[in-house]
Amino acid sequence: MKDSRNYQLHSGGVTVDNDIPFTANDTDYFYPVGSIELEGDRALRFVRERKSFTNGDYQRVANQRKFIAAAANKLLSSDTLTNPVKLYDIVDTVSPYLTFDEDFDAATLVGLGLQLKNVDTHNMAMFTLPTAGTSKTADNQSIELASELAIAQIGEAPRTDTMQEYLEENPPETE
Repeated sequence: MKDSRNYQLHSGGVTVDNDIPFTANDTDYFYPVGSIELEGDRALRFVRERKSFTNGDYQRVANQRKFIAAAANKLLSSDTLTNPVKLYDIVDTVSPYLTFDEDFDAATLVGLGLQLKNVDTHNMAMFTLPTAGTSKTADNQSIELASELAIAQIGEAPRTDTMQEYLEENPPETE
């Protein structure tokens, strides 16, 4: 993935650096090359589109990474995390889409957000789970095969605090 510093903050959405011009399937939403601001339905179509690309789902995943990086940068920006009112607004907006256990409430989530104020999003690593190759289903659909080894290694890395070592040994592909 490109350096997440290429993503700007805007009050109503996020800005990503689009590499491939496309029009989302069945819409008139055109996404030119360069910095584009995404919000609402246009953002949703950007992260869901696959039919416009020769590499389909792979480009969709790349676009999803770009959007997530931009959203994380916006969420983790100091002007958001140092402002409890903004944090409560964010929690209020996203909480209907999240499930929490009974001891986890909005105040706890805001408290966690305040603790993230020193997180450097430029050090975030995003990657797609490595696969064991491709295959076909019985009805001739193309599929990616799960890599049981990668699943085990990635599952173990957070438990043993070895994610950095995993990433060094298995560098993510860059977009």
